[in-house]
Amino acid sequence: MYCPKCRYEFKAGVTVCPDCNVPLVDTLPPEPEVEYEYIERIPIFKTTDQSKIMIAKSLLEEAGIDYFAQGEGIMDLFGAGRLNFNPIVGPVIFAVKPEDEQKAREILAELINEQNTGSN
Repeated sequence: MYCPKCRYEFKAGVTVCPDCNVPLVDTLPPEPEVEYEYIERIPIFKTTDQSKIMIAKSLLEEAGIDYFAQGEGIMDLFGAGRLNFNPIVGPVIFAVKPEDEQKAREILAELINEQNTGSN
């Protein structure tokens, strides 16, 4: 017997899922297909400096700009990941939707200028 909600299998004799409180069924219905949507992102800023990562995230979130910080999570997998340079994982790359690119560049202008002048 299976719970149609949590999809957990139960031993014979159990008729109601104790977690979901729904009647069990003999066979599970097929799982719904998950549709994935491709969202184009344009890289606008990269850094390995943790303080600049936090500033960029804060500024973009405050402006309501949807962003992706590629490589941010992987920094934590390596012992030296949160230092100013890690040759294994490289920088965190901030990318935004094309329609947000101009506004994001304006918001992050100071950080981008520092990046372009060689200050990480």
